[in-house]
Amino acid sequence: MSFLGGAWTANIIWNLTGGPRRFNELRADIPKISPKILSARVRFLEAEGIISREVKTTSPPSVEYSLTKLGR
Repeated sequence: MSFLGGAWTANIIWNLTGGPRRFNELRADIPKISPKILSARVRFLEAEGIISREVKTTSPPSVEYSLTKLGR
């Protein structure tokens, strides 16, 4: 569980406990996080299998992040 040590990680996971969120929704939920840091943390958590990324085929396309079984 060393992934929890990163700054903002707990906030991101907490905000995803309520269900899938888009990137800008996460930014709004965590107002002091920069887009660069949020992007890096989301990519890291995805690589660790904590969150999943789903591309929606809407117009315009959107991406939703959610907790995986491991992340719950």
